[in-house]
Order: sequence, then structure tokens, then C-alpha cells
Amino acid sequence: MARRIFLMFVFLMVGFVFGAVAMSETGRLIYFDGTIIAERMKAYEKDASNMNDQDFYNNGVFTGYVVGVIDANRLNPKHPVAGAKVNELCAIVAKYLKNNPEKWHLSGAVLVAEAINEAFPVKPIPKSEQPPSKQ
Repeated sequence: MARRIFLMFVFLMVGFVFGAVAMSETGRLIYFDGTIIAERMKAYEKDASNMNDQDFYNNGVFTGYVVGVIDANRLNPKHPVAGAKVNELCAIVAKYLKNNPEKWHLSGAVLVAEAINEAFPVKPIPKSEQPPSKQ
């Protein structure tokens, strides 16, 4: 059990570092698109007791990618997603990917952002609460 937790942690960190690129069959680096993210998502949805080392790796890549995209967008701390748990965010993205396979050709980052924005819509700030413009 401790070994699996350790492997999950290692693979999660690998996902943070290498989550944005993958190696193509020709040996060239490519950015993740929806197809690659959806493939990694399959491991995320598995029960941990049925995972092998590759599944733990793919789970970590999926989780790290989702969190990395959200972190890279540097959301306002008052944004509704700020209080969400990692597992909740991953479940939202997984559901979005399953419901939108026709979008898998798009960038993985775009799909993660669309999923989060759909689940946590941000209300526009009323003009009365906006800071004065500098003209």
C-alpha cells in the first residue's frame, strides 16, 4: 500500500513536469490534445486496487495536467474554483471529456479550461463595482 501511494506521488509529480508534452510514434515531442488526455483519464477512473504501474503513471499525468492548467491560469482567489478539491476538478474534466469526444482534437489545455469554466461560471462584475478606467 505504501509503495502504491509513493508511486502515485511520483507519477503525480511527473505529470506536473511532463504533463504538457508526449512523445509521438516518430519520436517527436507533441503537445497533449484531447485524445491523449482522454487516454490518461481512463486510468484516473480505475479503482486503485486494480491499477498497475502504468495506470498509476497515467493517473498522475491526468491529475497533474488538470491541476497544472488551472494553476497556469492564475485564477483570482475569489473564483469559485479556488475552493475545489483536486479530485472534484479531475472528475469535472473527465465528465466533460466523455461528453464531448468531438472536441478531442483540440488542445488539452483548452478542454480543461472549457470544462472548468462550464462547471464554475464566473459572473461578470457589475459596472458599479468595477474600478475606474485610466484614460
